[in-house]
Amino acid sequence: MKAIGLKFGLGLLIVGLLQTAALAWMVYDRVSLLQTGTEIVLKTVPVDPRSLFRGHYVILNYEVSTLDLDGLDGGNTFRRGDKIDVFVRPDDAGNWTPVKVSTATGVPEVLDGTVRLRGKVRYCRRSKTQKKLCSEVAVRYGAEKYFVYKERALELERSRNKRRLRIILAVSDDGQAAVKGIEDNGRRIYNEPLF
Repeated sequence: MKAIGLKFGLGLLIVGLLQTAALAWMVYDRVSLLQTGTEIVLKTVPVDPRSLFRGHYVILNYEVSTLDLDGLDGGNTFRRGDKIDVFVRPDDAGNWTPVKVSTATGVPEVLDGTVRLRGKVRYCRRSKTQKKLCSEVAVRYGAEKYFVYKERALELERSRNKRRLRIILAVSDDGQAAVKGIEDNGRRIYNEPLF
């Protein structure tokens, strides 16, 4: 009977250690991204969010969330759910704009002065002349929701709707993105804490 209790206790200890290690890895991964990721700045565009069940947050829709593929280098044979690499470069105003897209397979060739954002195709608008090709894709990068208390969310939504809001993202070498800061009308109003 003692042996069963010992095995059960040892099993619980191992499960607890594994859960703690998983949580520690998630925290480390996020902190590492915020500390070492390349900072890029994206302009937001208005969108009307509301969820009574998920708490208060601001939905962030970036100018690079919808891409006109006719004006970009790269492929245009995407389908919904495909992984996509979007290469962005800063313009004269400091906003990062897309210059190339690529299917997210293998190790992509990164252009000088660009940063790779890894995303997932939400939908593809087909070309009118060539039905197998996309003329436009909508992309989700994983940094589209910013959770914040209610009053602050409403303030950020107003700024976003007036097109004054810009989001500073930290981007890792493999294209993962996380919100690192927020600018309102050119002034940095928020920095994401590491812990």
